[in-house]
Amino acid sequence: MGPMRTGLRAIGASLCLAAEGLGMQAAAAPATPGAIDLVCSAEVSTAPGLTDAICAAVALALKGDIADRPGWYLRQDATDPVGLTITLVLTRADANSVTAHLSWRAPPDPAPSNGPEVSAQTIDAPLGVDIYPNFARGLLQVSDLPF
Repeated sequence: MGPMRTGLRAIGASLCLAAEGLGMQAAAAPATPGAIDLVCSAEVSTAPGLTDAICAAVALALKGDIADRPGWYLRQDATDPVGLTITLVLTRADANSVTAHLSWRAPPDPAPSNGPEVSAQTIDAPLGVDIYPNFARGLLQVSDLPF
């Protein structure tokens, strides 16, 4: 039984190291329930209304995510962000593709966290508003938001 225990310890140690590495990379400390301020920006020029349309889809998806979490509520276009601030950042946009990521800051930590970029593209037609809800869900799913 001695060798078996040693093997299990080695396996257990490697699993702990892998989990720690993942945790350090993506784990967000939970924020205190309260306001979620959604801010939308574009680092590139976009078609008229594109940023607003994707922002509306992210807002709708966020409202769905916080509906069953007591104490959370969404504010858009707040001039005085007070709680968890989530920023939609469009980094690429053209007629057939859009790329964005979410960035967030939860007080009292002043350092922002960033989620991975998500892209959507079409081959034979321009992007349409029908893709924005799924695009927004994808942004929320890959970002480790603290709520």
